[in-house]
This record gives sequence, C-alpha cells and structure tokens, in this order.
Amino acid sequence: MKIINRFFLFFKIDYDKLSKSHTSGLLFLDLFMILLILFNLSWIIFEYSFTFDSFKSFLTWAAPTFSEWYGREIHPYFFYYDLIFVAIFVLELTVRWVLAIFRKTYAKWFFYPFVHWYDVLGCIPLSSFRALRLLRVFSMFYRLNRLGIIDMRSTYLFKQGNKYLGILTEEISDRVVVNVLSGMQDEVKKGTPIADKIVREVLLPKQHIISTWMAKRIGVITISIFEKNEAVFRKIIDDALSKALRNNKDIARLKMIPGAGALITNVINESVSDITFNSIKESIYQFSNPENNAGMVNDASRLVLETLIESHEGDDHSLDELVSQITADVIEVIKDEVKVQQWKIKENKQKAEKAERKAQRKIQ
Repeated sequence: MKIINRFFLFFKIDYDKLSKSHTSGLLFLDLFMILLILFNLSWIIFEYSFTFDSFKSFLTWAAPTFSEWYGREIHPYFFYYDLIFVAIFVLELTVRWVLAIFRKTYAKWFFYPFVHWYDVLGCIPLSSFRALRLLRVFSMFYRLNRLGIIDMRSTYLFKQGNKYLGILTEEISDRVVVNVLSGMQDEVKKGTPIADKIVREVLLPKQHIISTWMAKRIGVITISIFEKNEAVFRKIIDDALSKALRNNKDIARLKMIPGAGALITNVINESVSDITFNSIKESIYQFSNPENNAGMVNDASRLVLETLIESHEGDDHSLDELVSQITADVIEVIKDEVKVQQWKIKENKQKAEKAERKAQRKIQ
C-alpha cells in the first residue's frame, strides 16, 4: 500500500471500493505497466534527443563516459531494445484480452482490441505510434476514477486544469456570442422589417392566446385602479352631477317651492349621484370579468395588429424604426452582460473568502 500511496501522492484512495472491485488484483499490474511505459517513453525521448548534435555535444561535456558508452552500445541497437518493451506490452495486452473474454466484459470476444485500439497501436515499434502508449496511463486513471477508487477531482492538477479550461471555454464562448449578437445588431440597423415580421410571424398566430391573457390582466388592472381611486372617481361624479343639476331648468324650478324646494333638490342630487356611481362601479366590475370582455379585447387586439400591418405597408415606417432601435439597444445590453468575465468575479470572491478565513484564524 505504501507504493500505491506514493504513486497516487495527490489522490485520495477509497480502499473499501478497491477491495470490493474485481480490478484490485490487476492494480499492481497497472502500476508496473505505467512505470514501464513512462520509463520507455522517457528513453524514447532521450534517444530522439541523442540524434541531435547539440544534445550529444552537451552530453559528452556533462558525462563523457556515459555518452561514449551509450553511443557505442545502446544507440545503434535501440530498435531491438524497444522490441523487448513491445513484447511485454503484447503479452500484457493478450492477458487482458483473455481475462475480458473469460469475464465476458464485451458482447463479442473480438471487441477488446477495437475498444482498446490505443494499446494495440502502441505496440507497433514505430515512432508515430509509440506516443499512443501514454494513453494507457490516462485510461487507467479514468478507469479507477470511474470505479470510485480514486477521486481525480480532488487533485490540484485537476482543479487547476478545470479552472483554466472553464476560463478558456468562457472566453471563447463569450467572443462567439458577442460576434453573433453584433451580426444581428448590424442586420437590425440596416433596416430589416423586424416589426412586420414580429406582427405577422409572432403575434398574429398567437392572437387568441394574447387576447385571453389581456382579458384577464385588464380585469385585474381595472379593478385595482378603481379600488385605489374610488374616492377620486366618486368626487368627480359628484362634481359633474352637481354642475349638471345646477344648470338644469327643471331642478331650478323645484328649488322655488317654498320650504321643501332645497330639500327636494338635495335628495335628487344625492340619489342621482349614488345611482350613477353604483351603475358605473357595477359596469366596471362586469367589464373586468374575462367572460364579458373577451370578445371586446379580441376585437381590439385584432384591430391593433391590423393597424400595425397597414402602417407598415404604407409610408409610415416609424414603428419599424422604433422596434429596430429598441432591439439594437436590447442586444447591446445583452452583449455587455456577456462580456462580463464571470470567472474573474468568481476568482475575486474566492480570494476574498480566503482572506476572510485567514483574518478569522489570526483573531482566534
């Protein structure tokens, strides 16, 4: 276990899942193969560098004995040394293939080399295929992470890689979105008949839905406005009726009745005012019912949409200009929001939280 802990220095290993997993017996084989692959790839890099005169001169200066021995004993026969590694890789691949057949890992026995194509190609002793041997390392880490034996997300490298990948993705996506929005903005500013398209392709097909929604909202709005300003409406009606009654000749004659004229006119004034106000109030509540105003609202919305189309087909293009300007301004607002670097805001927030935790530890 010490070897495993040293190898997975930055990983948290779940030993319970490791002991229960059928891959636990192959873990040491995986470790051995990864170390062998890393050694083989390091040797390949060294051998490739040895072909350059500058590197060979440096090595001769730094370690003349080793450089002479390597150039005489190893370098001319490197291909045959690499075949030893290839033989081990082929043997290990065969063992894993047989185990996959025995465990029925795949539906068909010949699926294994196709699924693990990088292992097969990595066994080919050519420079263009040798680099594929490195994929064995990543495949092992991926397999153990998928089984829950290790948690790659807890590693520093994964966190940093995920962080900068997020930054890169955000920066690229932001620029793409801004370019698309800028293109839309240019199209709108060039005079695209956007108002006509909105009316014909968006509003008209949904006229019934819009009318139903407007009927409900108009009722709620009407009642709300009336109830909040009921006293104002009552005063307006009272003042209007008082003025009308004062100017009425018949009411003026009633005032001339000795003793009871003023009383009669006051009763008439109050009665007419109450009847008028209550009639208007009841009419407002009746009109606010969607069942009563649906037809009216539907006709009104249809007339509004038809008027918009007629104005566009005529010489009045003010609506198009207004909608185009509003659309361009809305797109500009969206572009400003897209340009905000969310990763920087998140990073500053994390720095602030970190500084706050340090300050709290100092206080304690």
